[in-house]
Amino acid sequence: VPIGMGYVLGCLERAGIPVDFLDMHRPAAPVENYMRNLAAGEYLAVGTGGFVYGTNWFRETLARLRSLSPRTPIVLGGNITKNVRMDLLLDRLPIDFAVVGEAESCFPELLRALDAGTSFESIPGLAFKGRDGNLVRNPARRVALDHEDYVPAYGAIDLQYYIDSYRH
Repeated sequence: VPIGMGYVLGCLERAGIPVDFLDMHRPAAPVENYMRNLAAGEYLAVGTGGFVYGTNWFRETLARLRSLSPRTPIVLGGNITKNVRMDLLLDRLPIDFAVVGEAESCFPELLRALDAGTSFESIPGLAFKGRDGNLVRNPARRVALDHEDYVPAYGAIDLQYYIDSYRH
């Protein structure tokens, strides 16, 4: 179950940021629809995340996304940003930003800045290459789970599919 992505989606919903969510295991629409929307410039940014073992998938998939829409920012989050040196991620994967720590606090702020054309350079938890080409890695903001109401966007995830396909 992509529960981590569910939390990020819930946070974006709460912030009033519209999103198209593509669950690669259980797409709500044909993948080609998302690709067509991306190529048509309908997305402000593309966000994805996962684990280190997905590095080859990230490299191939993000290169395809970049070729469809070279100017659309690509944001990477998840455990991979904690387990791989940030300079390697930004040098070897076609990404523009990496979220360090919890995306619930950083990602909505980044999307608002991109949408408004304002500075993103001081957003906590964001890593990117600066204008000089050097790595910029802002310290992560701690998510105060006891002060916030973080709930996954369960409506975006086909939970029954994951329950039915679970084998133990």
